[in-house]
Parts: sequence; C-alpha cells; structure tokens
Amino acid sequence: MKKDLVISDNKSEVTIPEKKKETASKFPFKGKVKRGANLLRLRKTPDLNSPILFYIPENTEVIVKSEEGAWYFVEVVEDDQARPKKGYVKAEYIVAK
Repeated sequence: MKKDLVISDNKSEVTIPEKKKETASKFPFKGKVKRGANLLRLRKTPDLNSPILFYIPENTEVIVKSEEGAWYFVEVVEDDQARPKKGYVKAEYIVAK
C-alpha cells in the first residue's frame, strides 16, 4: 500500500498526498452525431488535413473508443455494415447518448 510522501528538513515539513488511481475509464461510451452537424467527416487521423473516410449523418449512433486532444476515435454503428467504419471526428460534434 502506498502512503503519502513526507519531506522534512527539521524546520518544516511538506506532505505530498498519494495520487489516487482512476478506477473507471469513461471509454468506451455510446454517443451520437449532434443535430446540425450534417455529414460529419470521419477522418483517418486526428487532423483537419487527414483524408476523409466517410461522411456520418446527424443523429447517427457511434461508439466512442478514445480521445486524442479535441478528437474522438469512433466506430460508426450501422446495422447493414459488414465491417464497422472507424476513424476520428471532432469531439465537439458528438453528444453522449
């Protein structure tokens, strides 16, 4: 078991608390493309200059797998797809479901 770190120079003492471990990740979670974000661009990498892989219509369900800066790595949920479409979208256009 880890304990707080105590530093002392015989005149004063500083206690640095142990960092708490995060027990739960917020990923993955279900989300959907925000209203008004018609045809959101699914990109190969988290960059505006990255190639567009697919256009996602508003209200489409996605599974958000991870976050990289202002971008989410998502999987597009479609019933008729053989392989899920995966790529990056700007996080501001996704709302938690």
